[in-house]
Amino acid sequence: MIGLLGASGAVGSAAAAMLPLPLRLGSRRRPAQVRPGAEVVETDITDEARLAEFCRGCTVVLNCAGPSAILGDRVARAALVAGASYVDAFGDDVVHEALRSAVLPVDFIAVLSAGTVPGLSGVLPIWLTRRGIASLDRVSAHAGGLERCTPAAAADMLLSVTGTDGAGGSYGQALAAWQDGAVRPGALRVTEDARLPFFPDPVTVQPYLSTEAQRLARTLGAARVEWHTVFPGPRARMSLARWRAEPPTSPSTVDIATADLVTAAEVDLAGRNPYYVITVRAEGRAADGAPHRATAVLRTEDSYRLTATVAVAAVEQVLAGAIPPGVHFAAQALEPEVLVERVRSAGAVTVLEAIIDTGAEDEEGVL
Repeated sequence: MIGLLGASGAVGSAAAAMLPLPLRLGSRRRPAQVRPGAEVVETDITDEARLAEFCRGCTVVLNCAGPSAILGDRVARAALVAGASYVDAFGDDVVHEALRSAVLPVDFIAVLSAGTVPGLSGVLPIWLTRRGIASLDRVSAHAGGLERCTPAAAADMLLSVTGTDGAGGSYGQALAAWQDGAVRPGALRVTEDARLPFFPDPVTVQPYLSTEAQRLARTLGAARVEWHTVFPGPRARMSLARWRAEPPTSPSTVDIATADLVTAAEVDLAGRNPYYVITVRAEGRAADGAPHRATAVLRTEDSYRLTATVAVAAVEQVLAGAIPPGVHFAAQALEPEVLVERVRSAGAVTVLEAIIDTGAEDEEGVL
């Protein structure tokens, strides 16, 4: 039995359509569409008894509910007690540390941050550097787009930069870069009205070195890593800037800030086609010492569906025994080639290719 929490949300409803039976769907309200054969259970994640009952009998519990910054590790702990493995489409360092400090069964498996960003965003640079780069000097990435923003996604985005108490987020550091083995605060600047390859509109570029990007830098041994959040529309960026300056510190102000960001994203999107783009640029040297550069380009019309695809891929790899026991971040646990192929075959992206600057034929192609 696979248990799916958050089944009525944007990510959860997409995941429910991909997961195999037997499947148990949990949410506060009944999903708009229910697959024949799936079990539906009204579940309140804040109710420990109901959550425990939902997890009981599951082999794997997939959590697609949010905001993860507020839910913390409560679903993970319920899965642990029920003897189930755990996959979180979101999750973060706080959940990772909570599980790592707990007494875990020897066969317990947890995969966190199994979404688009973080998740696939940490896998793509690894996948890209395997395309002819023997030694890596620099990685630079940009991610962002125009699309609707769900309340859960808005809350997580806000709390990632403000923290749950207004004292700052634990997901990374704005304006920082990774350089020569350490985080360099203030190394980068915000760029307004920028023209970026593969982004159709002028954008604002906000450097943000996430903890995922820091782990990636250590894994790849890159001398420099830069990560940027891209805002094609001004309203969402202005909303985030406002609440960064005046952080919400109570449930009521979090609700107000969340609604403000949801509305801002809707205004930015009005009359335009939704899209989300991730580009990764890797620079280094080939095995023969020659300079070698490569760029990965991903484009999707729905990052929520893409997140669901990554989360389902993580569940599949857990069930297949491809991930060893322990607590993992998806970017470090999922095999890049397998995940990229899964994302392609699911039709979750319109473009996913590797462009080699030397002019060699691109074996990856365009979807």
